Amino acid sequence: VEKFIELLTTVVREPSNTYQSFTQDILNITLNQINDFVRKKDSLSPVYFTLLHSLLDYKWNFFFPRNAADREACCNEESFLAALRLFGATLLKSDFNLIKQSIISLCDLDGKHELFNKEVFRANLQTNFITALLQLLFSGTVPIVGEEIEEALFQLSRRHQSYTQTLHAFLGSLLPQPQLSAVLSGVQVHQNGASFKLNLRKLIDETRYHIECS
Repeated sequence: VEKFIELLTTVVREPSNTYQSFTQDILNITLNQINDFVRKKDSLSPVYFTLLHSLLDYKWNFFFPRNAADREACCNEESFLAALRLFGATLLKSDFNLIKQSIISLCDLDGKHELFNKEVFRANLQTNFITALLQLLFSGTVPIVGEEIEEALFQLSRRHQSYTQTLHAFLGSLLPQPQLSAVLSGVQVHQNGASFKLNLRKLIDETRYHIECS
């Protein structure tokens, strides 16, 4: 199965249009039959998510055709969202290497294709992804991927004003109103990654302090 997944990844990455007509079939197999198999054998997850990333990256125009009148319109939306939700599901697991791989893949898709700025992402996945990343960061159980989480949150914050709203809602689930107001008073809008990440770490420390005190 691993060799088959690697073969499909090679086909997907083929620059010519030779295998273009097989994209939908490969996508269906990946999201259904292969996914069912991977669920039963975690050791296949790295190569499987490499294939998923390759499908979204190399076949981006399959989902967002260059000649479409509406550049925001997503073709094959159900499959597109299903693939992204599989990445999102890894953020809820305890496999730190897989979490890291997924976050790097998502940030790569944003860097190349502005994934986080697509309406289909904003409408269906944005809040859940931000919340999952914040939960990971605040849990303190994944220090080896802390930098990747911070970078993903920074990219999301640049794309969406609603990042702040999601952050406020998340903190509100952890703190009562008086402590929440005190913590939020220190939240600032940052234009560069370094200051954003520094402020985020400060926010985490202050939140943990108030939780311990209460």
